[in-house]
Amino acid sequence: MMNRRRSQRRLGRRLTAWWRDLLGYDLLWTVLAIAAVMSIVAPQAGLRLRTYAPGDIAMSDVTAPMDFQVSDPVYTEQRQMEAANRVPDLYDFDPNAWQPAITALNPLFSRGRFRHAQIESEWAELSVEQREGLREEGQSFLAAPLPADLLPVLWDVGFTVATELQLAGRIQKVLTDNLVGTLVPSQASGAAGIRVRDISNQRERTVADVASVIDLDVARDMLRESIAERFEMPAATEQVFGELGASLLGPNLNYNSNQTRARREQVVELVEPAFYEVKRGRTILRTGDEVTEQHLRELQAMEEQLGGGRPGLDLAGVTALVALAVISLWRFVVHYRRRFRYQRVKRLYLLTLVVLVGMVAVIRFSIFIAEAVASSAARAPLNSLESYLYAIPYAAGAVLLLLLVDTQVAWAFAGAFAVIIGAVTQDLGLTLYALLGSFAGIYGMSQYKQRTALAQTGLLVGVANAVAVLGLGLLEQPPAAWEIIAFSAMCAFAGGVLVSMLATFALPPLEHLFGSLTDIKLLELTNMNLPLLKELAVQAPGTYHHSVVVGTLAEKAAEAIEVNSLFTRVAAYYHDIGKMQQPHYFVENQKEGQNPHDNLSPSMSVLVLTNHVKEGVAYGEEYGLPQPLIDVIPQHHGTRQIAYFLDKAKQLAGDGEEINPEDYRYPGPKPQTKEAAILMLADSVEAVSRTLTDPSPGRMRSIIHRTIHEVLDDGQFDECAITMADLAKIEEAFLGVLVGMRHQRIEYPAADGEAEEGNGEGSSASNEDSRNASDDMPEGVGASLPDEDREEELPDQTHH
Repeated sequence: MMNRRRSQRRLGRRLTAWWRDLLGYDLLWTVLAIAAVMSIVAPQAGLRLRTYAPGDIAMSDVTAPMDFQVSDPVYTEQRQMEAANRVPDLYDFDPNAWQPAITALNPLFSRGRFRHAQIESEWAELSVEQREGLREEGQSFLAAPLPADLLPVLWDVGFTVATELQLAGRIQKVLTDNLVGTLVPSQASGAAGIRVRDISNQRERTVADVASVIDLDVARDMLRESIAERFEMPAATEQVFGELGASLLGPNLNYNSNQTRARREQVVELVEPAFYEVKRGRTILRTGDEVTEQHLRELQAMEEQLGGGRPGLDLAGVTALVALAVISLWRFVVHYRRRFRYQRVKRLYLLTLVVLVGMVAVIRFSIFIAEAVASSAARAPLNSLESYLYAIPYAAGAVLLLLLVDTQVAWAFAGAFAVIIGAVTQDLGLTLYALLGSFAGIYGMSQYKQRTALAQTGLLVGVANAVAVLGLGLLEQPPAAWEIIAFSAMCAFAGGVLVSMLATFALPPLEHLFGSLTDIKLLELTNMNLPLLKELAVQAPGTYHHSVVVGTLAEKAAEAIEVNSLFTRVAAYYHDIGKMQQPHYFVENQKEGQNPHDNLSPSMSVLVLTNHVKEGVAYGEEYGLPQPLIDVIPQHHGTRQIAYFLDKAKQLAGDGEEINPEDYRYPGPKPQTKEAAILMLADSVEAVSRTLTDPSPGRMRSIIHRTIHEVLDDGQFDECAITMADLAKIEEAFLGVLVGMRHQRIEYPAADGEAEEGNGEGSSASNEDSRNASDDMPEGVGASLPDEDREEELPDQTHH
């Protein structure tokens, strides 16, 4: 039986140790949190809409669960045609189009001159065979048929160079001065004119007046008229030359169909597809409707938006963003915890993840409710799903972490949570809305430190939400209807109220589960009517008064270095609760000069004094004080030396007896936080300040400075992040408080000119100072030192 119980105890210890180790695996909890978030928000890959074909009858209503875009092929094609029609036809202009004609004329005239000089006969004298030979030879130089009367005329004029140059000049002038070509029927109904590209340098220009382009037949007539005007020959001869020039004349402008088509295709490709938006809550299909092509396009677009088109990619994208947000939050919290040695929450990162996953679950459930409410409403704006989404309490997570932890962690959570909202909803407006609401909640709670602060913060978040919705509504293109914007603003304000309600509901269980010490809990612990503080006031009234004064000093010092002043003040109220076990062993509670330490050995006195730390921890656990306050109880003494009893032990030691100084120290640990360091200094400075017979500001500053540096030189701040700059600010804060508390008072003369006794501020002042000096002697040595020695010796020895 005994062996079984031992085995069960060992198993229980092992399970407890295993659980504690598991809680320390931040990476494991990070992965589990990402998996939990994804299981809540991941797109439902199995979701498929009913398959329809054109002409089918809808079997059920289909409502859009979100805003999505639907392609409009008809309007897209219309825009593409319009874009193509704005591209003008392209024609290639050849500025050297006259050169082929000149190239043909030159060998004809050159060969003619040679043959004419060779034969030296008139045309009429030539034989038939000679004439035919000359015609065949001349035809070989021309692509067009040789006019029948051309050779006789040229033979008679002798194929002169002047005639050749004159004819070539007329052809060149016509093709240089005009655009000659045939215009094709243009498809560019939206274009003004045509584009003409010079093929010699690739430069382009627009010809707006297409009437300036002349047809080839018109150009030939112009050439005939020009020859008739310029040539001084018989009409028949001019007509022959005109026909020759017309046969050689070609167009200088040609339609480039390939380039025109390519340009139009390029423009068409640049046209963005046309879309129209389907708003959340709109009924796409109603039961009994005939399914059209447009219905099918909308159903397909909605299925793709839900993840039906590419579920793997959507899931991977959302997972990547969620993982990035959670890992960023992890690294921030771990860095913050290590840098500032945060101790107010046992499992800070685990608490942050619980709030994160819980908020994601709340958001997902709220979206489900919003969809159900919107689909059940018959008319706008009550059927606007987007409006109901604004009523979700997005800022509750940041507000909870501000209350449970502090502002910095709340800011980090707000940013990470906004990323998750953006990844899940893919709605930038909703992401900004959630982020701004969280910022408003953090600001609101940072300004108030009481239970009503949650209600006030809810109203503040509601107002901020309403303003954000108004701004988002005005940014929409086209702007939403005013009734929709007004209804959305009302829902947004309701969302702010829900933030305070959700935070109020979730705060107590989270406080209990994670042992978090919130400012509201601290405020409750400042109630002097709490059983523990009432018992302290009855059992150890001097310690009670000392704790209140230390609280005032510590609070001001904490404010000076910008740490948690409320926590520091509350810690001061409870730091000496262990003295209730044996209050008469501590000088501030002794009466009539009776000091039990006079009958104890120094080692026994040290044991009694150090025991009040253990008793304080026991009292704290018995009365259910939060762990951060219990941790401060031993830290406010650290490992400081009890110098008075060490000196006493050395005096009483016999010859050859060695005294170990380490036996005359508090067990520690040293202060782990700035708050604990402040409490250690406030405790010492308050005790020393009461010993002063001359509480002038200069004397007070000297004593405070010396006390602080004695603690610093003793190495008590080696394990906390306090700096020399912080100590300087603390010194000034202590001085300001003590100068106001310990100022000298004047004596009020009685009627006979003597100081009035019992006035409380006259002759009794010196008596009160003397009494205070003895009350705040080193613990247990109130009556052991003469009055004249107290002021000089106490700064080195006074430790409550």
